[in-house]
Formats: sequence, structure tokens, C-alpha cells
Amino acid sequence: MTFEIIKAIFDVAKNLLGMKTELEKANREKRDRVSAYFADIGKLIEEVSASLKLKQYPHGSCAQLEDLANLMPKTLKGLLPEETILENYQKLYEVRKIEILFGQISHLKESEIPGKLTQLDEAAGKFKALATHLKVSSKDE
Repeated sequence: MTFEIIKAIFDVAKNLLGMKTELEKANREKRDRVSAYFADIGKLIEEVSASLKLKQYPHGSCAQLEDLANLMPKTLKGLLPEETILENYQKLYEVRKIEILFGQISHLKESEIPGKLTQLDEAAGKFKALATHLKVSSKDE
């Protein structure tokens, strides 16, 4: 079973983590804001995964992911090429209906669910790793 939503989120996380060198060039204040932004995305994804593993509906996560996706262009402006920002924004925005995953996993046995959500957990980890990297990065201080 393929979860396109999970793959898209993972791809965005992987793409942005791969651009950490460009992101760390920002001044400290901007890096801190971007770090908090990525931490928020990572936390949301982690919470959704935890809810799904318990077969609990992740209430409100669609609206949260939509808000976070909509903040991406403004948050990353000037740090990455406009095309890169737009591409990642569009991918994240297109999968903002993350609560749909509940329907895709609800018929599975609880023991099967964690395996289906591995890539979602990895995406959360990548966003959190990027957030931490930017927070502790010492460039231009």
C-alpha cells in the first residue's frame, strides 16, 4: 500500500534538509525563525503519526498543515531559490489533507500500522533535524 501523502511530505523534508547549507547562511534571527518553523512542521507530523498509530483521528491536523504550508514562501523567501520554495510549498500544500491517512490505516491491524508510517516518522525526524541544525549553526554570528 502506497501513501502518496507520506511520500510527498518525506520528499519535502528530504529536499529541504538537503538545502541546509543555503539555509544556514541567513542571519541568526532569521535562522531562529526558520528553525522554529521546521520544528513546528516536525512536531505536527510526529503528532499525526502518534495519533494514527493509536488509531485515533488526528483532529485539526489538516488546518495546521495548511497554515504551515502557506507560511513557507514568506518564511524561506530570500534563503532559497524562488522555484525551490514554490515547488516544496506546492507539494506540502497539496497534501494538507493529512487526516485522510486515518481512512487509509483504519482497516489495518494495530501491529501493521507502524510499518506503514515509517516514512512519515522519518519525515518528522528530518524536519526536526533541520530545525536543530539551524538553531545550533554558528555561521555569520
